[in-house]
Amino acid sequence: QVEQQVEQQVEQQVEQQVEKKPETTTTSSTVSIGESIVRGGSDNVLQWIKPQHSDESDKVPNLALDVMSDQASSPLRELAEALGDEGKAEAVRWKRMHPLGNQCGLLAVVHDDGQAFNVTLTTDLNDEVILHWGVCKGTNKKSKNKKKKFSEWVLPDASLWPSGTKACEDGLAVDTPFNVLANPKRNAPLQQVNITIPKLDDEDCGEDGDVLGVTFVLQSEDNTMWWKDGNGNFTVPLPRKKQNQSSSSFADAELDDELLNDIIHSEMKDQWTLMHRFNKCAELMRDVLQSRYGNDSQSIASGLRTVYVWLRYSSIRQLTWQRNYNTQPRHLSGAQEHLTQGLA
Repeated sequence: QVEQQVEQQVEQQVEQQVEKKPETTTTSSTVSIGESIVRGGSDNVLQWIKPQHSDESDKVPNLALDVMSDQASSPLRELAEALGDEGKAEAVRWKRMHPLGNQCGLLAVVHDDGQAFNVTLTTDLNDEVILHWGVCKGTNKKSKNKKKKFSEWVLPDASLWPSGTKACEDGLAVDTPFNVLANPKRNAPLQQVNITIPKLDDEDCGEDGDVLGVTFVLQSEDNTMWWKDGNGNFTVPLPRKKQNQSSSSFADAELDDELLNDIIHSEMKDQWTLMHRFNKCAELMRDVLQSRYGNDSQSIASGLRTVYVWLRYSSIRQLTWQRNYNTQPRHLSGAQEHLTQGLA
């Protein structure tokens, strides 16, 4: 009988403690160090790991919007917005913003004053940088070398060099220091380089033809750091006039569509495989998006359609997959991944 009475008393005490626990937990919203969460009366562990907030603060953070909001307040972004949209703003023919890491960037702008193209490069890097650059030149229609469509990196003429420019030992590029611009909103000032390229007619062009663009990379003044556009060089395309050429030879014939001409000349090479096609497609697609083949939305859309049809002809094997060249599988898979990431 004594044992039964003791058991009943213990059960009653336990029931009373259990009934009192919900009342005590509602008044406490914090857990001290060493205190058990279960003893606190809550079985929702997530509310201690991730505190609940009300309304908009409870939403999942959008990291992309956060990055855009950070860039929106940068001096480069304000400068780009002040220039207006390319093609619509007066004298602005081309404009791009390139990220350089550490919340820094590079703003490239092409102005057209009627007589020349003014290429302006502005960066907000903390390090003092040097512009290592050259030019891309097209083939003059009077040139005898018709197979050379354009050169990707050529030593610019001395008349194009800004002040302080020095020639490099390789004879293909020059180095130009950036000029410092005062910036009261930031401890590190903006840095800028201006390159003026006059417009030339075919009669004034040399054997290499007119300048099609400026290609470059950035390097720190102490030559310890380099900045590139992904794995390649930065390129600033210049607007060019379409040239109508007539020739009895199909290889020398030119179409009105410059992008198609580049694709045809690539497909007619002696050594050509899927690896070459994928790499060339990724390069041309990047040029289309950078307004090399037109800076209006219609030209960009038309260029992307051309690239799509080109890849469609390749997928149904209407174009050669391998010609006079042996490709290692790892190189082909790398080219395919590069193109896939570009498309994505």
